[in-house]
Amino acid sequence: MPFKRHSVNVMLKSSNNDRCTPDNLLVLVREVFNGPIDLDPCDNPHSHTKAKKSFYGGPTDSGLVRLWSGKVYCNPPYGRKLPQWVDRVIDQFTHAEEIILLTPSRTDTRWFTRLRQNAALCFWSGRLTFLGCKDPAPFPSLISYFGPNRWRFIQTFSNHGWVVA
Repeated sequence: MPFKRHSVNVMLKSSNNDRCTPDNLLVLVREVFNGPIDLDPCDNPHSHTKAKKSFYGGPTDSGLVRLWSGKVYCNPPYGRKLPQWVDRVIDQFTHAEEIILLTPSRTDTRWFTRLRQNAALCFWSGRLTFLGCKDPAPFPSLISYFGPNRWRFIQTFSNHGWVVA
């Protein structure tokens, strides 16, 4: 079978930057949190996070300006504002109990350097298939953990990718 070539635009761009987390990953997030998700600052009408609180329906990017608290799961839009979301996660960890962040695995970016200095990381094995998509993502995924339960994160995610803590 010949190798399929993709242009850089296909690999990095999409008509929609919102990718809803697959249910199998949300199960793992709840396992790390040892219970429900308290806040999803990037919730949308198609999301399955079932967080106790979300900022959906508020001003655009309200998760970038409102205070976070509790156990937070964040799957931000993967567009140009992704570095702002990474900064926000690092900033809000002082207010939140725990945060799990899902991003593309882009180890060549400045924002990745900030993550690896502040979080435990899981480089997901294979490609995630986001809700509503028939095919897996054209990029690898990274799950970052901020909180006191690194050991629980390591135990939970070690069977699903390479974990660095």
